[in-house]
Amino acid sequence: MSSSPITARLAQLHEQWRFFTQSKDARVLIWQAADEERALIDAFVAKECEADSADTPDIFLQLSTPFHIDSEHGHALTTELRSVYDEASQLPVAEQSVLWRRPTSRQSTGDVEAFVHALASLRSHLVATDGPSTLAVWLMPSEVRSWEGYLLWLHRLAHKVPPNIRVLVVDQKEAPQYAALAKVDPVRVLEKACELSVLAAIEELAAAADRDTAGGAFRALQTECAARLATGNLDAAVRAGTSGSELAKAQGWPHLAAVTSMMLAAAYSAQKKPNEALAAYAAAERLGAEREAQESASTQEPAYGTRIRLQARLGQGAVLLSCSAYKYAAVAYEQSAVLAHQLADAPTELDACRLASFCHSELGDAKAAWDLGSRGFQLGVGMDEETRRSSTLPYLAEHLLRLTERHGAYSAHRRPLEKHLANLLGAAWRDQLVKAS
Repeated sequence: MSSSPITARLAQLHEQWRFFTQSKDARVLIWQAADEERALIDAFVAKECEADSADTPDIFLQLSTPFHIDSEHGHALTTELRSVYDEASQLPVAEQSVLWRRPTSRQSTGDVEAFVHALASLRSHLVATDGPSTLAVWLMPSEVRSWEGYLLWLHRLAHKVPPNIRVLVVDQKEAPQYAALAKVDPVRVLEKACELSVLAAIEELAAAADRDTAGGAFRALQTECAARLATGNLDAAVRAGTSGSELAKAQGWPHLAAVTSMMLAAAYSAQKKPNEALAAYAAAERLGAEREAQESASTQEPAYGTRIRLQARLGQGAVLLSCSAYKYAAVAYEQSAVLAHQLADAPTELDACRLASFCHSELGDAKAAWDLGSRGFQLGVGMDEETRRSSTLPYLAEHLLRLTERHGAYSAHRRPLEKHLANLLGAAWRDQLVKAS
């Protein structure tokens, strides 16, 4: 596999990383990446986190604490660092007999200094001697309230970390947010465009596929379809995708044909071709039903086929909603909720109820909107805190509160609902919703 196009791109990232770590004064690497390149950065870091596949002696960890207040950010990151270490999911510490204890900081210690002190302590714990291993910290905050404040904070961090600790951030090539940091401090901050030519890699994979077998021919056609979609050549993508789907169906692989149909449906939708998108999603749903039948015949739980049907139904709902076809979108989302319930996928069921409720509200059916919204809300109440936090419950809550304002029959529910939401999501849940929007 050393000559595969993907492996070659990972090697390219490795060389860029090695150049950065060997730069005497650099402390922060800004990787400029297009959307399609970010997955390769994920793969590179995941590869380096595994002892059997790593090409560097470096230790990588990811931190995602949101940036709220600059004077507190380092302390918050230090808390997350402790949590990451405890989980031992990204650090080679599971077999160590002596556990790391986060060093205590004096109250007067600045937040950046406290964070750097904790990182240095962790590196010393993980590296037995003062060897070449670098502790690489990938900062990917889940939220940044002030980019100006965050860049200033990163600048302070760049001047505090020692040479054996390096910081990685990934920037959007199309809309860079970290560029000012590199201009202000080009010595400590290295900006590097990935330039991985992902489209060329896809085309190389297609050309190298073994077309003498059905599986190889299908992979080649699907890869060609993806490559044509990436260049905006929808007609060529449809030709390749249709050929791939027909081949998959002939081989009794309806689930693979369904994936291609949904790829094309998404492309049609992006190009504002709703009729073609709906037809492609309908084809994917039929193929999902075929997969369900295969799974039932083999005594397998028909989860994969049902999942395909669910994704196809959600896709149909999104297309219909974008066309303001609320009556038909409501049906699609209600059916999606049924399928999600069969899969015990509570977050998706909640969101389907939310969207169906919205459609009924737009149609003027307050009762149906309230009943579906209440059903979704009860699903959210029953979730554990982590699942609830990543669900769309806050958006459903906002929708329900709007219903109490618009329809007098439900106005009495407003105050109890607000109290329940404050207990469930925190007193400032609406402020967080505004920031997320």
